[in-house]
Amino acid sequence: MESIVKAFLGTFFILLISFLGLGLISASISMRNAQCYASTVATEIRSSNYMESTAALCEEEAKENGYVLTTEIHKSNDGGTKYGNLSLDYEIKVPFLNIVENRKIVMGI
Repeated sequence: MESIVKAFLGTFFILLISFLGLGLISASISMRNAQCYASTVATEIRSSNYMESTAALCEEEAKENGYVLTTEIHKSNDGGTKYGNLSLDYEIKVPFLNIVENRKIVMGI
């Protein structure tokens, strides 16, 4: 009888650790995907020579993917130098623990 209780507890703890691990891996993958998406958008805006229409298109695409993207593009007075900032807001979810956290990525473009 004692071995049945030990086996049940052992199985329970193995399942608990497995689900916690899967939730943390899922959160890590979400963070990595958001970082890759922000880098891709920054590269796309740079390669379009900082066009406002490209930034607006990227913001719409980000909304469809579940992100909130904000871009600020600045130009010098002579129009030669262009630069900008990119801000990407996203959520991280750990379903087993019911944790939802908002994160933000800010990078220069």
